[in-house]
Amino acid sequence: MAREKSFAVIGLGQYGLSIANALIENNQQVIGIDRDESRVKMLEKKTASVFKADCTNRESLREVGVQNVDVAIVTFGDNLHDAIITTALLSDLKIKHIVVRVDNEEYAPILTKIGAHEIIHPTEDAGYSLAFKLSGSNLSQYFAFDRYYSVSSLTIPTNFKTKKLIELDWRNKFNINIVLIKKTHGEINPEKLDAIIPEIPKAQESVEAKDIIYVIGKNKDIITFSNAINKV
Repeated sequence: MAREKSFAVIGLGQYGLSIANALIENNQQVIGIDRDESRVKMLEKKTASVFKADCTNRESLREVGVQNVDVAIVTFGDNLHDAIITTALLSDLKIKHIVVRVDNEEYAPILTKIGAHEIIHPTEDAGYSLAFKLSGSNLSQYFAFDRYYSVSSLTIPTNFKTKKLIELDWRNKFNINIVLIKKTHGEINPEKLDAIIPEIPKAQESVEAKDIIYVIGKNKDIITFSNAINKV
């Protein structure tokens, strides 16, 4: 089974807490960090890995183990000064993927230049959607039915060996269903993708590298599935 990803959620306001809680619910490893002890206590019920710390101090970040995570998410978009310093420190600690919330889009280029790999602009459900996408591998479109079930699309990895759906038996192995397949025939051309009509697959349908599949199921199961097939 593919291992869980590890995350640092830096800033535990309403938005940060929603991301941290969603990640924990999806069985991911989470470190939560905030200067405000009352916010730290709100996450202590969910995980022991939550710390009161100064995110603008390099040694404070190292002490709580931020340098070991796969993804760091900076959530306090209303404090540009702290967001810039924190992003620079995370980049210096060589975090693989740094996500930064920005409330004012004009500052996005600045944060990108100092190390942010992804910039997010919050909406009402952005926290949960982001947590879902980052938890899995190669997940893209995400359509939520409710808090627990969704449809998501992902691209089959390039090293995947062609097999029929009935042989793969993903429904029984991962408790998910493949509802649509876009046959790309090994070539993903962004200009042509929209013209490809997804089809409802039958059991004898073959799945090939670079096909785009649409998966329905519980969020936890989709994440486990996406991480597993990308480890093939």
